[in-house]
Amino acid sequence: MKCRSIVIISPIPTHPSDAGNRARLYSLLKRFKEAGFRIYFLYLDKGHGADYGSMSLEWNNFYRMVYGRGALRKLLSGLRILTGKTAPFLPGAIDAWISRAGVGRCEPLPIDAWYDTSIDKFIRKLQDQISFDVVLVEYVYLSKALELFDDGTIKIIDTHDVFSNRHVQFLEKGKNPVFFYTSPEEEAKGLGRADIVLAIQENDSCYLKELCDRDVITIGHLPNIDIGPAIKNYHSAPNRLLYVATNTVPNQDAMEFFLAEIWPDLVKAYPSVRVDVIGGICFYLKGKVDSSFNLLYKVDDLFSYYQGEYIVINPVRIGTGLKIKNMEALFSGKPLVTTSIGAQGLEKWAGKAFLVADDPREFADCIGKLLSDAAACKNLHENALEFARQYRDEHERSIQALISRLSPSSV
Repeated sequence: MKCRSIVIISPIPTHPSDAGNRARLYSLLKRFKEAGFRIYFLYLDKGHGADYGSMSLEWNNFYRMVYGRGALRKLLSGLRILTGKTAPFLPGAIDAWISRAGVGRCEPLPIDAWYDTSIDKFIRKLQDQISFDVVLVEYVYLSKALELFDDGTIKIIDTHDVFSNRHVQFLEKGKNPVFFYTSPEEEAKGLGRADIVLAIQENDSCYLKELCDRDVITIGHLPNIDIGPAIKNYHSAPNRLLYVATNTVPNQDAMEFFLAEIWPDLVKAYPSVRVDVIGGICFYLKGKVDSSFNLLYKVDDLFSYYQGEYIVINPVRIGTGLKIKNMEALFSGKPLVTTSIGAQGLEKWAGKAFLVADDPREFADCIGKLLSDAAACKNLHENALEFARQYRDEHERSIQALISRLSPSSV
C-alpha cells in the first residue's frame, strides 16, 4: 500500500507541548503518523519558543522558516491600534507591547492580513518535489497557502477557533485583541479554499457549517492521559486549587477576574485555601499575589499534578474553541469549576461532570462547596471520568473516519 504524504503548514510547534494548541496539534499528527502517513512539518517560526531537535526526530521531515518579521510590519501593526487600519502578523513581543499601549479602534482584518507570501516559493518547490497527497494548514489565516496546491491534493484547514468578530469579546473586557480576528465574510472566504474544515468542538462546527459550503468535521482533543478507575473512598475534600495556563491575554483576564472578584470572598470564607499555578501565567502573576499562591512556572511532569488532590479552576471569560486545560482536568477526574466560555462544546456535561458559574459570587460558592463537601467532589470525579470515556470513544470514531477518508483506498 502506498504511504500517504501530508504536509503540515503551522505557526505553532508540536514541541514542547506546553500549550493547548500545541498539545492538540501533536495529538492529531501522532494519529496520522500511527496510521502510516509520512509527515512533512513546515514550521513557520514566530519566535515563541520551540524544540527544533525534538520536532526533527518526531516527524519524517522537518522544515523551519522564520515568519512575519521586518521593521515595517512592526510599525504598521502599531499604526493599526491607533488608526484601525490592518497590518500583517507580528512576533509575540510586539503583540504584548501593543496590548500595553491600550485598546484602540479595531476593525476586522482581511483573511490574508497575516499571510506572508515569502513562504510561497519554498512551498511550491516542496510540492514540485513530493506532490503531496494531503496539505493541512493550522488556522484559517494561513488558508492562502492552500492555493499553492492543485486539485490532486486534499486541502484541510484545522481551525482551532472561530475568528469571526473574535475581537469583540476582547474589547468588551477592555482588552486589546492581539491575536487574529476577522469578519464572517472574510472567514468564509478562507474556509472556501479547503476541501475539509476541522472544527475542534460542536458549537464551532455548527457555526462554520453555516458560514461555508465545505465539509466540516468535528475533531476534538484527546489528552494523553490514561482514564483510570474512579476513586472508591473520597475521605476528604481538597483544600488546594490548581490553575494551569500560558501567559495570554484571555488567561491574564481570567486571573484578573479571579483575584479581584472571586478570591476575596473565597479566602474570607476559607482562610486555609491555597492555589498552585503552573505555566507562563506565573510571570504575569508575580508581584500580584500573596503567599497563598504557589507559582510553579514550568514543571517537568504536568500530569503528575493532575493526579494530586486539587480542585481545578478556569475562570476564563474570553475565547472560542475547546479549552484544553479543562479537558486535561476532566480526563484526570478532577473536580472542575469553570465559566460558560470554558464549557463551550461540553455544555451537556455542565453541572454533572463539572460546575459552571459566570457570576463571581456563584463561582466562589461552587469552589466553596467542593472545599467543604467530599461527596460533591466524589460525584464530579466519577462523572468526569465517565465523560472522558464517552468523549474518547466519540473522538476515536471521528478521527478514524477522517483517517479512512484520507487513506489510499478512499481516494
